[in-house]
Amino acid sequence: MPGVECLEWFVPPLPQLVTVGYTVWKPGMRHFSRNFGLYDVILVRSGCIFMAENGREYEVRAGHILTLEPGKTHVGYRESEEDTELFWIHIKHESARSRIPVEQIPWSLVLRKGTDSDPDPAMRPMYMPKFGYLGLDAAWPVLEEMMRLHDSLSVGSVLKLQAEFARLLAGLQESVGRANPESPSSRLASAVAAYLRRFERAPFGAEMLEREFHYNPDYISRC
Repeated sequence: MPGVECLEWFVPPLPQLVTVGYTVWKPGMRHFSRNFGLYDVILVRSGCIFMAENGREYEVRAGHILTLEPGKTHVGYRESEEDTELFWIHIKHESARSRIPVEQIPWSLVLRKGTDSDPDPAMRPMYMPKFGYLGLDAAWPVLEEMMRLHDSLSVGSVLKLQAEFARLLAGLQESVGRANPESPSSRLASAVAAYLRRFERAPFGAEMLEREFHYNPDYISRC
């Protein structure tokens, strides 16, 4: 997925599911123009839908995801040419703080754990694919279950729907990570991060990393 960007969100609070839907666009159909305050996530299972956001055009084909952002005008810029099966989700969340290419996402970044002396939860990043091919094979069963729960929503299924939504977000982020080949420096960073977590309560010296990984501490730090 080289060149694809992700939206950097921060949690908590978790993104809020507003609604989820499923449809099949017929040839000749085109999305109407809209600008509203929610994220509109489109996941295409088959066919192709042609969407533009603030004038930038996207061909969203089978296995692709497109996250349209709040406050931006999105519209179908071309009619569908074939039956197009897709799911869509409306999400409420704060505006993305930045966009970041998937190859620059700091997957190995060690985050501080919460403690019993913290008055508030720490803000931590998550990454939502903006546009690109992810295959989405693992997403379809989750989306189908979300539709089932949404269509027969009851007090007993509210938390189940939210849990499936969280599962979907986690799966999308994992798909982004798998789609981006890990560089040698990233592999080293992951190994060092795991080592530091394992010995986080032990006395630390940079020479320990040098002995363990056989690299200069300056190089390890850059990685």
